Order: sequence, then C-alpha cells, then structure tokens
Amino acid sequence: MTGISVPLIRNWDALPSSLGPESGESKKVSGRKTPRGAPADRQRVIVFVHGIFSDHLTFQTMQQALATQMPGWKFAYFDYDFHCPLVENGKALATALTNRFGSGTQWEVVIVAHSMGGLVARLAILDRLLPFVKKLFLIGTPNLGALRTAQLTGLTQMIRQGCGPLFALFLRKPGIHDLTRAADIVTTYRAAFDNAANTDYISIPGCYFHENRQIAHHSSDRETFGFQILNTAFSLAKALHPSFRITMSRPHDGIVEAVSNSLSPCNAGRWSEKASSINSPGTVPRSYAHAEHRACEELTHVRIHCDSDVIGLVAQIAQANNLAEWCENWQEQYGGQLNVTPP
Repeated sequence: MTGISVPLIRNWDALPSSLGPESGESKKVSGRKTPRGAPADRQRVIVFVHGIFSDHLTFQTMQQALATQMPGWKFAYFDYDFHCPLVENGKALATALTNRFGSGTQWEVVIVAHSMGGLVARLAILDRLLPFVKKLFLIGTPNLGALRTAQLTGLTQMIRQGCGPLFALFLRKPGIHDLTRAADIVTTYRAAFDNAANTDYISIPGCYFHENRQIAHHSSDRETFGFQILNTAFSLAKALHPSFRITMSRPHDGIVEAVSNSLSPCNAGRWSEKASSINSPGTVPRSYAHAEHRACEELTHVRIHCDSDVIGLVAQIAQANNLAEWCENWQEQYGGQLNVTPP
C-alpha cells in the first residue's frame, strides 16, 4: 500500500483499563466479569471510526454512555486522514485491525462508524478476512454515495463530470471526491463480498428532513439550524434555476439520504456484500438490518451518534450474540418505536 501510513488502533484514554499494548499484543485483564453472551476467554471491544472533517472525539458522548451500559467492554478508536482515497483508508484500517486483534481468537470486535467511516470500515472488511469483526454499525453512512447521480439534473451532472473533483464543496482531495462514487468503489470488491458473510451490518439513518418537515421550521439547536439553512438554500435554488439543482429525497439528515444509508433493497445499482441476507431471507443467517428508531426523525447528520436512543440501540445490538438473535426479540422491547427492515 502506498501513499498513506498505517494509523494505530488506539485505546480510549477516558477509560482507566487498557486494551493492552497498542502494538497488537493482548494481555489478560483479571477481575472482570465476563460480558453477557461472551465466552470466558473472549474480550469484547468497540472500535470507533469517525466520519469526514472529524476525529474520534465525535464519539465522546456515545463512548461515555456505552461505558456505563456495556460493563466489561473495552473501547478503542481509529483516526485516519479523510483526504486520502477511501480504498487506501480501508486497507489501513484492515491492517491496523489485523495488527491489533488478528494474532489470537480471544477478541470480539464491534465497529461503530459514522458517515464516511462506515465506508472505510466496509472496505476494510472487503479487503481481507477479519473473522474477529462481528458487527459493523453504519450510522449516517452514505452507502450509495453523497451527491448520487439520481440527485442531480442533467446540466449539473455534466458540470460534475467536467469539473471532476472541483465540482462540490471541498472536492479537492481524493477521499472526499470518493464520496460521490462510493457505490462504484464497493462494486469493484464484488469478488470479495463473501468476506463480509460473518459480520453483521446495522445501518441507522438520520431522518430530520422527512416528508412533513416544513422548510421554514426553526430549531433552537445551532447545528440543526445550520442544516435547515442549507436545505432552504437548495429549495430556493431549485425554484430559481430548475436546470441546475441538487435534490435530496426525503427523509434525509441534511447530508445523507435514508435511501443511501440503507443497503435494502439490493438490486440494480444497489448490489452489496449483504445481497444474500437481504434477497434470500431464511436461506442464510440474517446479517443485515436497517434500524430506524422513532428518535431518528429529529436527528441531523451530526446528531445521530450522540442521541441517547440511538446509543441505547447500539448497546442492545452490540451485546446480542448475533443480529439474527436480536431481530427475533427486538419488538418485545421497542414495539412501535422502531422500524427494522428488511422485515
């Protein structure tokens, strides 16, 4: 791999306990109660992977809450340069995970990724077999890409193709430009789709801009208000210049459409490594779910992973033995507060 140094999987400093040496060697931690559902010799760890224009501190609220809700678990993070190509960052994460957790069978890793971080994590899983990675949370991840072709009018598409990486905001770096073609990049790994067979994927969207959200709706939250201004600007541009516009199908979180976050349906233009789970239910163990909590309708892109209901959902699924087991029982706890697809 060229052009990028390999960052380390680092311990979350907020916790007094250690994952062990960051070189990848593990050490036993005595006196800890074995987490529910984990073998006595298994150590369970959450690895956070941040999104664009961010670092691991974006997960500070979630990490602190999960540390309380998930006793016995350890926490780590992977910070990467989001300017670098997605493929290189995916390889870097795969290498870092292998160096840290691949030398033994005692690790059970759950990756919690936000936004671009979900694409980096998917490419890491497709890059090589990572049998210790049991679950991947795709929180607000643009799995079909940001600025998808379906969102653009003909004139805008021509300008995008002609200008290449200069088309949209900050598209001067390959990593950011890759967000516009994420689905195409994943497709190049089709021969490696089986690498993800034993890793459960869970996508969670932000749906603040739903069908009933009025453009003029005002929020007291500064970040949410900023997304409202941006959404209003798109609407005005659409009205004033119908031949040059960017549209976003609702619901969306201000950056990523729910239809882009979800891997279902899995068909033309949307094929993914979870095709068997989505298209052949009952014939293979379930390994994908799109989980939309009722709270998601109030969450923009930068708030999804900070919401207490979403954090609770992550904790519940992460601690389940597997996604199939959780899907059999989730209605008992959530009832009408949660929509899980495919059914």
